[in-house]
Amino acid sequence: MSIGIDKLAHMNTPALSDILLAHSAAEGTGVVAIGDLPKLLNAGNLKMPDSEETIAEHYRQFCNRNLLINWYFLRPVNQQGLTAYQVRGYTIDMWRTWTAASRVSLSENGVLVDRTNADADGIYQYFEDGESLLVGKIVTISVLTKEYGLINKSGILTSGSSSIIQTTEFGDIALFHSLTKTPPFFFRISVNAGKAVTVIAAKLEFGSSQTLAHKEGSKWVLNEIPDYTAELEKCQRYFWRYKFIGEWSKTAFIQAFTATRLEGQFIAPVQMRTLPTIKTNIGDDELIATKNANVDIPVKYKGVIACGDTYRNLWLTFEPLDSSKVVLGDTYFLRNQNNKNIYLDFDANL
Repeated sequence: MSIGIDKLAHMNTPALSDILLAHSAAEGTGVVAIGDLPKLLNAGNLKMPDSEETIAEHYRQFCNRNLLINWYFLRPVNQQGLTAYQVRGYTIDMWRTWTAASRVSLSENGVLVDRTNADADGIYQYFEDGESLLVGKIVTISVLTKEYGLINKSGILTSGSSSIIQTTEFGDIALFHSLTKTPPFFFRISVNAGKAVTVIAAKLEFGSSQTLAHKEGSKWVLNEIPDYTAELEKCQRYFWRYKFIGEWSKTAFIQAFTATRLEGQFIAPVQMRTLPTIKTNIGDDELIATKNANVDIPVKYKGVIACGDTYRNLWLTFEPLDSSKVVLGDTYFLRNQNNKNIYLDFDANL
């Protein structure tokens, strides 16, 4: 089914007819297919009345700051790199579960939180400065889902145990100030046993109205799409994965301070929240300190110390597995011996 261009010229909305006529001319068909209308007549193309501003631009200017980090689940920051998680702990960056029965999966439609075979749980994001950030202020929580549309609720957290909760068909969305949990402030998307939900985006903002999304006809549309790089940098304050890529990639340099201790500097992309703990999957024969073709020394990670008064320039220590080859004062580069997926995780999460 289609619309002929002779009809478009008589439309009462010039901006609308211009879009359709331009598309018809580009296609060279003389008609506009009905199936093309949704992608043509969207907020990024249509303009506000008596303005050159698009509808999307108009709504974007009214967006409040999102206090959540990594809230756009169609393209979430996911430094651990898995497409599915079933753990008690962190999944995609900044979001964790409380039980190992939770299943968190990435898809083209968003992040699926699945509790079809377990008790109620969900995903959570903690706040390190919740007392000064949230207590006594009107805030709104909102979540956009594929299956249930937009859910939101406004309220105020107090200095005592308090919460803002909106129950849903799948569970609830909530903001908590708990006197029994650490950290005490957290945002939760909870899924009841036997339920699942695909989350597209979430927001916590000041004020009594949600500015996460607006409706175009029957469809919910986000008011803004976050800059991925900016969200990544926020996440890396809490977690950073350093990958040893390629067998002969000179990824880092270390120096021999004693026969049993080699040290090297690793510079984080941003200053981390605190001195991180290090988690690694590196086996004893997988990381090599190399000086030249004749000197290969297997090493293993031993510890981390902060450099100066920041948590960005981080010094790590490594232990040689064959100290007889170490020359004091010599500098070596670290390389991936077997070209495996090995890494160091710098973890400063709450």
